[in-house]
Amino acid sequence: MIFFVVEFEILFGFLLLSGVFRRGIWVLSFFCFALFATISFLKWISGEGSCGCWGVISVNPFYTAIFDLIIVALIILCREQIDIRDFLRRATIELRLGFKLGLTDSDKRKLIAVVVSWLVLSLILVSILFTMETQHDLLGERTTQPNGRERITLEPQNWQDKKLPLLEYFKEPIDESLFIKNIHTVILVHSDCPKCNRIITEFEHQTDNNNNIVIIELPSKFATKSIKTRFPIFHLDKEKDWFAVTPCVIKLRNGICVSVKLYEE
Repeated sequence: MIFFVVEFEILFGFLLLSGVFRRGIWVLSFFCFALFATISFLKWISGEGSCGCWGVISVNPFYTAIFDLIIVALIILCREQIDIRDFLRRATIELRLGFKLGLTDSDKRKLIAVVVSWLVLSLILVSILFTMETQHDLLGERTTQPNGRERITLEPQNWQDKKLPLLEYFKEPIDESLFIKNIHTVILVHSDCPKCNRIITEFEHQTDNNNNIVIIELPSKFATKSIKTRFPIFHLDKEKDWFAVTPCVIKLRNGICVSVKLYEE
């Protein structure tokens, strides 16, 4: 679904740049950005932390809604003299009688350039997607990115009744036998995650034994300091890009995951 939305936005952008179908594109622009603003406001009201427009970069939906409303206002201010009712009436008549483009030679050349540019860029995007090799194993989904780095999306919900698969990916060397024998709780966290800090604080208040609980910290692109805790902290290999829902509490028995709890929103 996201792929088709991106394809529409690319084509829409090329049409805006071309200047073809100016009145029709004006109307479409107005409704598109009004829809974007509405979706962002609904996400903000429902308490979502990010609009989702920028992938892994989190942006408050309130800001994107305000941005979209500014665009809507500019579209209205910069409009041509368009009678919306007359535009829709003529469009309806043309659809009934057979759509007539009525393009000049210049507009036809622009439209051909738009279609060719859109197809070329789409082929490039598709080729990039195909070069990203994706496979699944016990860890989760592994993807080789165009820059050659491996992206691993952890799926701890699938680790139940299996050996904890992260031991060989720690940045620091460990004695696996001691880890398996002594550790009964593992908490996956991001250092810049407020909920992770709260969960760790709760565990610190619940237990006096620091040696049976460990923290596994996923690398963060934005945080520079590790999370503060009295529990031992292990870091995952920074040569890979790690993604996971955090915090995640995993109960172990002899190195086997007996329960997994994801603290999702």
